[in-house]
Amino acid sequence: MFRSIGKAMPLLLVVAALLAGCTTVPASPAGSAGDANAGVTKLSVIHYFSDTLGKEAMSKILNGFNAANPGIEAIDNSAGHEDFKTQILVTLAGDNPPDAFSYWAGARTQFVVDGGRLAPIDEMWAANNLDEVIPAGIAAGASTYNGNKYLIPIGYHYVGMFYNPKVMAAAGVTKMPETWDEMLAVAEQLKAAGVTPFALGSKNRWPAQFWFDYLLLRTAGPEYRAKLMAGEATYTDPEVMTAMELWKSLADAGYFVANANAYDWTDAADQVANGQAAMTLMGTWITGYWNGNN
Repeated sequence: MFRSIGKAMPLLLVVAALLAGCTTVPASPAGSAGDANAGVTKLSVIHYFSDTLGKEAMSKILNGFNAANPGIEAIDNSAGHEDFKTQILVTLAGDNPPDAFSYWAGARTQFVVDGGRLAPIDEMWAANNLDEVIPAGIAAGASTYNGNKYLIPIGYHYVGMFYNPKVMAAAGVTKMPETWDEMLAVAEQLKAAGVTPFALGSKNRWPAQFWFDYLLLRTAGPEYRAKLMAGEATYTDPEVMTAMELWKSLADAGYFVANANAYDWTDAADQVANGQAAMTLMGTWITGYWNGNN
């Protein structure tokens, strides 16, 4: 069994962004009554939920949509997480967008909104009373860009420290750390027992960003982080330097796996599972990965 410790950091929402337009499949030349596709409106949906947990969730959403909307068929097109990042931008730049696609809230969405590649969904938002469903803070931070609504949150994850209890117990760790100093003490105890404290698979960079975000949010606070992301603060600020120095101190002490940039987040999850490392900072989707691997 694996557990997570500490207060979890809200992760950027997993969202679906709607675009205008659908594709209607024309009736067959003979107009045969037996043609199941005659007059069916095809809705193209591209998403990056290709992992075990994500596929299951998206399948439920799209199957539920199709069942509730006779005459419309949402076509499920999933892509690998990293491949999707390039694929969707190429698709949008080529003026061949899907009707809907998943995306990450924040700067990535702001980029495609500013490029005129998304249709606002304010009317649909109001018609479905989404202000009563989606908390105002989430709507403001994830769904609203340039004064308009563009994204519909379909779920969210938390980022936390996941650890292997058996590895901890074997190293003599009986109480999970609750403060920074306690975590440093546990890390030193694990290292002395021959176990790397932290697994990190930063090949695709974003798992490393979690460390920066986690430390910055707890030292400078969420308001400062929002300013930094909006370009109203700089990466040479003392607040950023403090977070980076804390992070660097862990690396200097040898608490991370060697060659972290050679690994993906799934490799880091495997290292915790097989006891090579004790902990990893990751989103709650890691539990789906572990469950899928038994």
